[in-house]
Amino acid sequence: MKKTRHAQFYRLGFLFIALTLVLQAACHAPVAETGGPYTITVTQPAEGGSFTVQAGDSEPVDSGIQALKGDKITLIALADTGYRFIRFECDGANLESGSGSVRTFIMPAAPVSLSAFFQAVENTPDDKPVPPLEYGTTPAQQGLGVFVYDDYPGVEDFSDYVGLYVEYAEDFMDRWISSDAGWWHYQDESRPAYWGEWKAAQPETRRLIYTVPPFVGLNFPGSWDGDKANSAEARQAYQAAARGDFNVYYKTLGEAFVKYGLGDTIIRFGHEMNGDWYTWSIKADNDSEAIRQEKQLNFAETFRQFADTLRAIPGSDFKFCWNPNCAGGDDDPGILERAYPGNDYVDYIAFDQYDWWRLEYRDNNYEYFNPATTQARRSQIQQLAWTNMVNQSAGMNWFADFARSKGKPLAAAEWGLWHLDKTDNPEDDWTLAGGDNPVFIENMYNWLNVNNAAWNVYFMFGDGGHSLFDTITYPQAIGKFMELWNPHKATQVRPALPPENVPDFTGEVRRARDAVLGADNIWLLSDPWAYSDGILVAMWASGSYSVNTTLTFENCPESYGFALVYQLPMASRTGALNDLWCSLYINGSKQKSVLLPNGGMGWSGSYRVMAFDDVYVPPGASVSFRADINDSGSNSSVQTPIKFDYIIFR
Repeated sequence: MKKTRHAQFYRLGFLFIALTLVLQAACHAPVAETGGPYTITVTQPAEGGSFTVQAGDSEPVDSGIQALKGDKITLIALADTGYRFIRFECDGANLESGSGSVRTFIMPAAPVSLSAFFQAVENTPDDKPVPPLEYGTTPAQQGLGVFVYDDYPGVEDFSDYVGLYVEYAEDFMDRWISSDAGWWHYQDESRPAYWGEWKAAQPETRRLIYTVPPFVGLNFPGSWDGDKANSAEARQAYQAAARGDFNVYYKTLGEAFVKYGLGDTIIRFGHEMNGDWYTWSIKADNDSEAIRQEKQLNFAETFRQFADTLRAIPGSDFKFCWNPNCAGGDDDPGILERAYPGNDYVDYIAFDQYDWWRLEYRDNNYEYFNPATTQARRSQIQQLAWTNMVNQSAGMNWFADFARSKGKPLAAAEWGLWHLDKTDNPEDDWTLAGGDNPVFIENMYNWLNVNNAAWNVYFMFGDGGHSLFDTITYPQAIGKFMELWNPHKATQVRPALPPENVPDFTGEVRRARDAVLGADNIWLLSDPWAYSDGILVAMWASGSYSVNTTLTFENCPESYGFALVYQLPMASRTGALNDLWCSLYINGSKQKSVLLPNGGMGWSGSYRVMAFDDVYVPPGASVSFRADINDSGSNSSVQTPIKFDYIIFR
């Protein structure tokens, strides 16, 4: 089988309980395999001596440990058993100390009988096995790939989500030399090493698609900077690249990829060059027509320099992808033909297409988002927008015809839904998008199949709100995607941390989705591993920003402690992950500042629990979370998104 990692299960075999004195040896006892909650009974004979430990109906075990009054006793449930403590009782009195799988108490006068109550914990909410992944049967399914924040645990999550082996993963290199260490650059081998691990798990079938900019040495604030595209530096950079001045840097990049087993990577070189938002634009605003044509020819020559350089590296089998954008819709095909480097240098012809509509559809778009518009009319507008996408000048059909004319396989290097909130500005072009558009999804699926696309990458990045995990924003579109791509017609993944898996807390559950929002910088954003839909909040500290984002759970039950289930999955391209400092308020009174650790990369494994054992919640109280400027390590200069899932009381 090509893939062994799938849903995680803890075997409910034996529970080993260790009863220890500080600095003394431990003992253990088996526990019944099913059911619960269970009881561990520890009894010291009246005459003193060692403890016996009995788990459920098992035989008593002599611990070999003796304890006197005042001794400190720790009871530990090993973390990998799938069991967690609920509480201690000593001669009927509740002894609460510690959290999770560890409880500690001070030995009272002998004799004493101790009971430790614990609950079985499973990683799945029921006993149904998760169906195995399947292989696609159509071109759209077989060639499905994904970009998930440069995160290969996220690629595997996406694979589980859609029920298919997803074997194409996409990533980006921002620029070659930069003082900004946030994105990988050519001297650093961390990115090829990272993706080499992913590739090595299935070396025969997995393919990395890597996006590389053409320019080296430009200290621009960022590649996404159309204002720099018509600068003298950008024109000079094209001239230098076409001369081969950057080949030594290209060679270093290629050698690193070969070193880590990525010599067959598909490289998107200078992607979306026909847009006006990258520095390497071949049709930048305010460039003269002569300079534009010069850049178009220099792009083709730079592409040839890059391909020749990487092909000369021993052990390389790189494939090169020529990848303009087709969402703009106003390109003269002659622009693209001048920028084509020739069949000897191109292995794939690809395009990028999102559900973003042309300006002349502005009125239709406003009608589309009008609540009074009928579903029939909405569907008609969706189809009109699609027809424009495929038939416009240099649109999707042009790319399919161009690829056939060159005898090259076709690919969709980026595609996705597009949703940005409609603003009050009637001239705001960013409102022109389809949002929750199942017609776009179905049409794309059929088009990819009809045109036999070699691969297609769904773009899960946040700009434009493309995420197929977001069941709040895109319920209809995701339903259609699952119907067409998922062999089971619906996702089979399950919540990462349902309430029954939260150690020590068995009380009332309050969804973050139902909490009160204290500021605007908040998104209703979910994922299938959230138990209660989830809600994404950008937490800012006061002092640097005017917004104090507060999330408040109102009218809470009385409880001696509660737990917060949350997710902090936001990974940067250096692998750095954000922790979040925030403050806890009860009835508007600050209780403490806490550090919420991140959960690592990916989605399914990144949910975490923070227990607030030492907080009393009065009946009817409000429980609030907010980032304050005086929190230790305050988030005062950057926004730190956190996904609140729910809180659960004792």
